[in-house]
Amino acid sequence: MLARREAGWQEIVLSEVLKRCDEPHPVQSDKEYPNLGIYSYGRGLFPKVPISGASTSASILHRVHSGQFIYSRLFAFEGAYGVVGPEFDGCFVSNEYPVFECDAKRITAEFLRAYFLAPIVWRMAAANSRGLGDRRQRVQPEQILKMRILLPPLHNQRILGEVAKKIRCLVQEHDVASERHTALLPSILHQSFCSL
Repeated sequence: MLARREAGWQEIVLSEVLKRCDEPHPVQSDKEYPNLGIYSYGRGLFPKVPISGASTSASILHRVHSGQFIYSRLFAFEGAYGVVGPEFDGCFVSNEYPVFECDAKRITAEFLRAYFLAPIVWRMAAANSRGLGDRRQRVQPEQILKMRILLPPLHNQRILGEVAKKIRCLVQEHDVASERHTALLPSILHQSFCSL
C-alpha cells in the first residue's frame, strides 16, 4: 500500500471524480427513441428495441453520450455497469439508469469500467440497498458516489483500461462471457497493476 501511495495512488471518494449528468427529454408520442440495456457481469451495453413515444408510460427519458459511465440500479448487485461507447451516443434510457461524467483530469471511464468488473465492488455498492431479495435492491446513485477507492495515476489507469479492453475482446471472441470467466478479469487486472 505504501509503495502505491509513493507512486501517486490516492484514496478518494467517487464524488470527487464523478458527477451526475442526467439529460432529461420529455417523451413525445409521435417519436421513437433509440434505447440501450446493460448486460450483467460486466459484459457491457447492448442495443434494445427503440422506445415508442406512443406506447411507453414514461413521460421523461434521458439521453446518454459517449464516454459516460452508466449502470442499472436494479441489476447493479450483479455487475450491470458500463461505459457508453460511440455506437450508443444519443441513445435514451429511463431513470433506472443513472449516468455520470468522469473528471477527465483525474479518472478515465475505462478505468472505472474495469474497477466495476469485480464482484466485490458490486457487493460494496449494494451494501446499503433496501428491499426484499437481491433483485429488489436498487443501488442508488448516492451509494456509488460515496464509495471510496484507491485511484492510480492516469497513465496507470490507461494501461489498465487497455488490458481490460483486450481481455473483454478475447472473452467475446471465444464466446465464454459467462459469470465464471468474466470474474477472472478483475484478478488478471490486479496482477497487471502489481507490475506497474
